Amino acid sequence: MVDMVRESFQMWQQLEKEAETKIFRQTGMLLIDSESPPQESNEWDKVFANCDIPHEYLTSKELCARYRGIEFHGNYKVTLEKMAGVLAAGKALVCYQNLLLKHGGKILDGEKVLDIIPKRKVTVKTMQGTYVAKSLILTPGPWASQLLHPLGLKLPLTVERINTCYWHEKVQGTFLKFPVFADVTVRDPVNAERDTVVYGLPSDEYPGLMKVCLHQGTTIADADSRDRPENGNMEDIDILSRYIRHHFPGLDDLPHIVEPCLYTNTPDHVPIIDQHPVFPNIVFACGMSGAGFKFAPVYGKILTQLIFGEHVDYDLSAFRYNRFNEPGGGTMSKL
Repeated sequence: MVDMVRESFQMWQQLEKEAETKIFRQTGMLLIDSESPPQESNEWDKVFANCDIPHEYLTSKELCARYRGIEFHGNYKVTLEKMAGVLAAGKALVCYQNLLLKHGGKILDGEKVLDIIPKRKVTVKTMQGTYVAKSLILTPGPWASQLLHPLGLKLPLTVERINTCYWHEKVQGTFLKFPVFADVTVRDPVNAERDTVVYGLPSDEYPGLMKVCLHQGTTIADADSRDRPENGNMEDIDILSRYIRHHFPGLDDLPHIVEPCLYTNTPDHVPIIDQHPVFPNIVFACGMSGAGFKFAPVYGKILTQLIFGEHVDYDLSAFRYNRFNEPGGGTMSKL
């Protein structure tokens, strides 16, 4: 995955150059963990050491002295990874869309897919029309199960609704230059066995508001039910409010904006990128588990290599659809 991160970073830089638009802001990333016993290192330490990634370690006291508006007191191990930053997703998508149009592509937005008929040529029926092509790349996001199951692929995917929360700075500009952060020390008071990762991005997307969220949410039946009132879980907002009060006194402890977001999760939180076992002219990617966007350029290249029968630059064994062992997971049924 580290090699994918490196190439993705290079490809985002290439997009910035071609589109003449700034989409990446380097901020660094704080990785907040519990203090390890002496001589014991965590997985991050091993990755940084093996891949020569610039970083430094901070004590809790050094962390609080360097950045305003925060409080982390106690036995924390804080690592500042210096190359990380924030991708402006909206700008990035517009850049790719504009380049697609420039090179003769078409964008047909808002067309609900009704049926996919796989043969030597693939037929796709939507509410607006019927399209026939030699090959098809599917990246259906939270609608993956609905589209892939009729093609004979039964995948162990779950759709999760996340509350994306933005918190108002008490003093505007306090967190403008704050790093991205991920805190793995938080424990869910409702379910003590559940890992609860809090992550955040500096004030940028909405001026004066910092994004702080849980990297998990509530499982829902399907993507189309995202905005139903019964799926509006408030437990995670309560957890975040307590977290903000404890660690970010520079922010108001009630979210100013809450937006729904959808994750499509695999059991191991590794994406599925593969070729249909019966119809090689169909390739698909899904189950990004909330972390797919940063790898989008590389995943797109891999899908292109698969659909054209070219050599794939990466070992895809960890990404195959049939890697899951649980009953019914990653199986191929009869069409």
